[in-house]
Amino acid sequence: MERLLTTEEIFTLAREHKVLARWKKIQRLATDICGDRAHKVIISIEIRNATDTFPGTHFVAIYDKKDQFVWGDGVFPNANNAKEIFHHRNFNIIPYDEKYDFARDKDALFAQFPPFDEMYQKQSPLTSFCATDLAEYGTDSVDKLDQAPSLSFPDAYIKEGDSYQHILKPAEVMHLAEMHHEYHNWDKVRKIVRDAYGPQASLAIVQSYPMYNDDGGYYSLPEFREIQDKHGNTLQPNPTLPAWQNGDILKAAFPYDPDEFMLYTIKGEEYNWNNVDFPTFVGNLSEWELRSNVDTLLEHAGIFTSHTYNLDLPPAVPPEVYISSH
Repeated sequence: MERLLTTEEIFTLAREHKVLARWKKIQRLATDICGDRAHKVIISIEIRNATDTFPGTHFVAIYDKKDQFVWGDGVFPNANNAKEIFHHRNFNIIPYDEKYDFARDKDALFAQFPPFDEMYQKQSPLTSFCATDLAEYGTDSVDKLDQAPSLSFPDAYIKEGDSYQHILKPAEVMHLAEMHHEYHNWDKVRKIVRDAYGPQASLAIVQSYPMYNDDGGYYSLPEFREIQDKHGNTLQPNPTLPAWQNGDILKAAFPYDPDEFMLYTIKGEEYNWNNVDFPTFVGNLSEWELRSNVDTLLEHAGIFTSHTYNLDLPPAVPPEVYISSH
């Protein structure tokens, strides 16, 4: 017996392969430093003082099976940053415990560190890897270097011909996940655009902009930069289309929350989707307000990267992935 993997299961398997590859890399680098004493790697990265050329205060520590400090390496602009990492409860990196006493341990911990102006160039391969890994994993530490992360579907395969089963390698799983991601993004964008702009929409240009938080981090804010028909003419949202008239677009952009009675405020009036006359409502929206609602659907669809979509030409359909079921 066999069954197909769903798209979400393929995405999960791809993520698991990436986590496993990261674990193998950190395990190898930590073992190179401490041998079989290496059991846990704690990663601390603080982005508030990051710049384009310096990823911010970062510290990597290796502990043994008894949770005893074995080795540490990092980059600290000054002693205050180091002290924060060891003592500030909000960092939640190294367990807040009396055994981590900065005044007592700083000499032993930092005796191996060169002066700050040399630190960034002389940090260990393990520290460099963990620092550049920030975008995807942040401060996600590795707790068990003697136990590899498991895979949900280690024997996933595709069919070649009538009977041959090709067991997928990690790189092939990643590639198939990318194919699924590309196809499903295209399908979601096409539906959003055709519902909001009409069936003549042929090209959608999505632009993503970085928006910065107060803590120094940032998130992506996507929008439709331009929608064109097959002749290259720019299109605008068409509020006479069924998805506008029956409220599907507005309800998808701002889902009804039973805890929030008034959901939508425009021109000083508050509206609840349960008692809105949608044809009249959308007729009173400006072009910018129509576009803003459609852009919100991009966020809800999980599309946060800049890309140009040919709505008449779908990406390659990925092959089906199977597992044996007993």
